[in-house]
Amino acid sequence: MANNRLTSAEFKSRLTDADVVLDVRTPAEYAEGHLVQAQNIDVMNEAFADNVKDLDKDKTYYLHCKSGGRSGKAAEIMRGMGFDAYNVGGYADLVAAGFASEQ
Repeated sequence: MANNRLTSAEFKSRLTDADVVLDVRTPAEYAEGHLVQAQNIDVMNEAFADNVKDLDKDKTYYLHCKSGGRSGKAAEIMRGMGFDAYNVGGYADLVAAGFASEQ
């Protein structure tokens, strides 16, 4: 699986209540609309690694951004830190696939 990228369907079939969904867009992008269960940690913030280092490494993390580029980078960073992290692509695609969103 290149870059640990999952399709929306793969993400939907794997996601459990114990998993964590991270929106790695900017806080302004997140405020415009985000998945209901998503937490926001901006990968463009230079403190990204510090912001995720204390998260529970026993959980699975699904990351998305606007189109999948930043979430791919964030998933790589987190995997390098020992996390089970997957890039699930872009926000609009996830909403189109049926994931609930809110502002």
